[in-house]
Amino acid sequence: MKKFYLTALLALAFVSLFAQKKVLADKIVATVGDKIVLRSEIDNRISDMQRQNIEIPANAKCLLLEQALGIKALVLQAEKDSLPVSDDEINAEIDNKVRYFINQYGAKDIVEQMEGKTIYQ
Repeated sequence: MKKFYLTALLALAFVSLFAQKKVLADKIVATVGDKIVLRSEIDNRISDMQRQNIEIPANAKCLLLEQALGIKALVLQAEKDSLPVSDDEINAEIDNKVRYFINQYGAKDIVEQMEGKTIYQ
């Protein structure tokens, strides 16, 4: 019986040593400002290319990283260039467009008939 417990204990210790193997969940491979590019983004894009039977060049990871950095830089610049717009300003612009089309076509009913929707839709 002691042999059984000793064997079980050794087996449990052996399994626990291998169970503690560290697994990398994801890794930041690049940053642009506060935007990050994850390793999984690049790997997923390569997997997508394989599923779509797209020929994958030898330097695919480098090309995809460069492309991801470019996109992140564009997003960062777009956020800087964006102007805040209130809901009131948006509603006023929509009302102006609606009035413009009603004036162009003569009546609200005609505009609705042409679009197949009500003004509010």
